[in-house]
Amino acid sequence: MTKKAFKGSEKTQSNMNSVIAGEFRFANTELCVDLKLLTYQPGRLQTGKSLHGVIARDSYDHFTFVEKATMPNVPPKRNPIVYSGLFVNVHKSDDGRLYPTFNRPVYSKNFSFTKFCHKAARELRHIAPLIEEMNR
Repeated sequence: MTKKAFKGSEKTQSNMNSVIAGEFRFANTELCVDLKLLTYQPGRLQTGKSLHGVIARDSYDHFTFVEKATMPNVPPKRNPIVYSGLFVNVHKSDDGRLYPTFNRPVYSKNFSFTKFCHKAARELRHIAPLIEEMNR
């Protein structure tokens, strides 16, 4: 085990190293260097914020960090709406099958559950041939 001299105290090389996730990591400190950050956001890096990227040594006392381009982790939209109507929506599932869903009606004295069912059935009969033709 080699000893390294640090200002104010003596620490061994083994005290400065650590094991992270089963891998041995070395604590290497570069003193008095210039570091250029090439990032996607302008301005200074916020305290505590980490970036993914690559650091390269350009010369004896100059380093450049290039932030890695990352795509936002947005999942694909599931079951897109093929038709959006007043009473009925038609969705397409991942396997290509079509299925209807009903919109939530606002009931009143003039619009009852029975009227909603009749109007939804009329809308389904009207759009069924159009959806069939579009899905071929």
